[in-house]
Amino acid sequence: MRNFKITLLGAIVLVLLIACKSNVLNRAGNKNIPYGLIDSSRYTITYNISKTLDSKLLYKIPLLLKIGDKYSVTYSKDKFRNDSLLQTSSGEDVFRMQLYQALSKDNFSLDNQTLFNRYKKYTYKDYSNNRIMEIDEISSTQFCYYDYPKKINWKLKNGEKKILGFVCRRADCKFRGRNYIAWFTEEIPLSEGPWKFRGLPGLILEITDTDRVYNFKAIGFKEIKSPIVFLKSINKSKKYIKISRKDFVRDKRNGNSKWNILSEDSNSIRKKRIKKGINTFIEKDEL
Repeated sequence: MRNFKITLLGAIVLVLLIACKSNVLNRAGNKNIPYGLIDSSRYTITYNISKTLDSKLLYKIPLLLKIGDKYSVTYSKDKFRNDSLLQTSSGEDVFRMQLYQALSKDNFSLDNQTLFNRYKKYTYKDYSNNRIMEIDEISSTQFCYYDYPKKINWKLKNGEKKILGFVCRRADCKFRGRNYIAWFTEEIPLSEGPWKFRGLPGLILEITDTDRVYNFKAIGFKEIKSPIVFLKSINKSKKYIKISRKDFVRDKRNGNSKWNILSEDSNSIRKKRIKKGINTFIEKDEL
């Protein structure tokens, strides 16, 4: 087991080194997508994101928000680990080994296994261009699109509570079809937050939609330098499929079968998704 852990750590370090060295060369692959090392973070905040539907907890997993001078990025550290592995020559073999070990456990749960992470987004806020670059998946096909959301119209409300020892104030907003309640602290004067949220006079430490489907809550805060990396795609071409946000969201909501590479019956999957409605998606605005 010790040798396996060393192999896993070595594979992740290797892919980061390769990504940093190939930054310039890979720009030709997908024009305007900044592959490789793009920034160095000054702060790292760990959140738990949970998704609940019809009073049933679907998942609860850790996310990282890294904040640098040029970019910030929100992503699942388990998803990043798996994607990093799949980009090395021996990574697929290591991933298969992990998969086999997970499936062989008597208490294996598809909902809780990090190998089948339910949060597959990478959300990069590009400060200099005032845009968001989001990577997301339909089935196992990765897409990248640019997003230019309007400035969030926050409304400050009465109320205080402490999160991680910081005094937080309340602010409400409506964003992409959902109403949210956020708790931010001016003790950390960073106008940032998880996913696409930002624009308050302090760091957002918790945010929940009023339907209680999605919740982001900070569980750790560190002032630490670490690389912000834009990985290659896990698609066979190693390139992301560029798409508009409108087309991506529409295809994902409809379970578009042209992207479905699973062996399951794609028609039944699509019907289930349509039946559940757009309430299952974090962005449920009209397109």
